[in-house]
Amino acid sequence: MGIAGAGRALALAIAVAALAAAGHGAVGAQDVIPGGCAAFSPDGRSIAFQRERGDWYDLVVRDIATGAETVIETGGPFRAGQPAWGPDGSLAYILCPATNTAFEAAVAKSEDGCNIWLWKDGARRRLTWGRFRDSTPSFGPDGLIYFASSFPDGKRGLPALFTVDPSKNGADGRPERKVIYKAPAMHSTGVSQPTVSPDGRLLVWAELDDFEDVWHICVSRASDTSKAQRLTSFGVWAYAPRWCPDSRHLVCTAFRAGDESWGVFTVDVRTGAMARLFTGEEPSVSPDGRKLVYERDGGIRFVDMKPEFLPSGDVCGRKVSDEPERVLLSRGDMDNKTIVALDDSLKFGADRTFFVRAEFDYDGDASLYQDVARGAYEESSLGFNLYLAKGIPHFGTRDIRNQHFRVYSGARFRKRHGVLTGIRTRDALYLYVEGDADGDRLYSKGMSRGAIALDHPKQMVVGGTFKPKSRVRKIEVGTGWPANVPQPFNGEELFR
Repeated sequence: MGIAGAGRALALAIAVAALAAAGHGAVGAQDVIPGGCAAFSPDGRSIAFQRERGDWYDLVVRDIATGAETVIETGGPFRAGQPAWGPDGSLAYILCPATNTAFEAAVAKSEDGCNIWLWKDGARRRLTWGRFRDSTPSFGPDGLIYFASSFPDGKRGLPALFTVDPSKNGADGRPERKVIYKAPAMHSTGVSQPTVSPDGRLLVWAELDDFEDVWHICVSRASDTSKAQRLTSFGVWAYAPRWCPDSRHLVCTAFRAGDESWGVFTVDVRTGAMARLFTGEEPSVSPDGRKLVYERDGGIRFVDMKPEFLPSGDVCGRKVSDEPERVLLSRGDMDNKTIVALDDSLKFGADRTFFVRAEFDYDGDASLYQDVARGAYEESSLGFNLYLAKGIPHFGTRDIRNQHFRVYSGARFRKRHGVLTGIRTRDALYLYVEGDADGDRLYSKGMSRGAIALDHPKQMVVGGTFKPKSRVRKIEVGTGWPANVPQPFNGEELFR
C-alpha cells in the first residue's frame, strides 16, 4: 500500500471509530464500512462482505440497522470472501489457504484449493474439494449454487462455469459439481461471476478475451448456455454483474475509453444500454431495489437506488446488420493457387459489412497451415484471409495499426467437406463454421481497435497453400450479412 493508500485507510479507520464512539451503529447514506464484495441478505436487513486483515480476509455479516457484526470466518491461514446469500438465508463463500501454492498442495497431496463453503445458522460445511480455484459463487432462486472453477472439466484447464446442489450428495457423499458452460472460442481464456436473474430465466457472467485483454459480460437463458451473447459492447471493459430485482437490469463494474476510472454502471439486459453512476466497484442492489451498495477506496458505501439510474435504449436488441447479402464475386471449381482479379466493386472501406464464403474439401492434415482464400491489397498482401491452422478455422483481417487481427473456432476441423464464412462488420469479425467437429457455430471477435480503411482488394489467391488433396469448390465475396449465417443472438430474443 502506498502513502496515499495508507492515508485513506487511516482516515477511513478514524471515521469508523468516530461513528462507533458517537453511538452511530446504523449505516446511513454517507457512512463507510471497511471491506468489499458486499451482498445484501434476502430480507435486505444485513450485508455480508469480506474484510482485509493483514494477509488474510475475514468474512463478516453486518446488521444494517444496528451495526452489529458477526464474523463468519476469521482469517488465520485462510482467506474467506466473495459471499453470496441463498434464498433460505444461508451463505456461500470461498475459503482458500493463502500460502498453499499449487506445488505445495500437490507435494502434500492436499485437497485444499480455493473452494466453496456454506454457512447457515452458525454451522458451516464444505461443498467443493480439490486443488482448484473455485470462485465467485451465487445462488439461483431454486437454491442451486453457480460458480466458476479451474476444475479439469474446464476447457483447456481454464475456468468454466459450474453448478452444485447443496441439498444433494453424489456417490462419494459430496455434492456433485456439474459443468454448464465452457467458453466456445479459443480466444476466450476465462469465465467468472455467474449469476441467475431473480425470475430464474437468464444467466449472466463475465468472460475474458485474452487477445484484447478485455473482460466483458455475456448473457444466455439459464436453461441453455449454448446461445450465449455478448451483452456489453466492444470497447467496454466490464465484470462483476449482479441483477436488479426486476430481472431486466444489472449493476456491474465497468470502464469505457475516456473514463477517468472504473465505475459502477447499470445495464439494460434487453437492449445493452449502459449508464455510469459513479466511481466505484463491486455493486449490489437490495432485494427491494431501494438501496445500492458498492466499494470505493477500500470501503463499502450505500446510496439510494433511484429510477433514473436504470437505462433503456436499443443497442443489443437490433440486428448486427440489416443489409441483406449481395454477392459481388462468385467462382466455382478452381485449381489450387488460382489468382482471381478483383475490381472496384469491392471497395469495402472500414464501415461496410463484407463476407468471404468458401466451400471446400479438406484432406484432414492438421500438421500444416492451409490457406483457403487470401485477399491482397496494395497496402497489405494479407488484407483478409480464410485459413486452417492445424485444422482450426480462422478468419483474419487488418486492424487500425495494420496488424493481423483474427477470430477462430473452438475445435479442429475434422470433416473433409465444409463451408467457412468470414464476416467483417464495422465493430467485429465473425466466423461461421459448417462442418466443424462440434457442429455449426458462429464465433466473433470485437474490433475494439478498429478496422483499417483499406481501399479495396486487388486480387484474391484461392487455395494458395492447399495440399493436392484439398480443393476449393466455390468461393464468394460480397456485402451485407450472408444468407447462410444466422444473425447473432440478441437481447430481444432472450425475453421472448
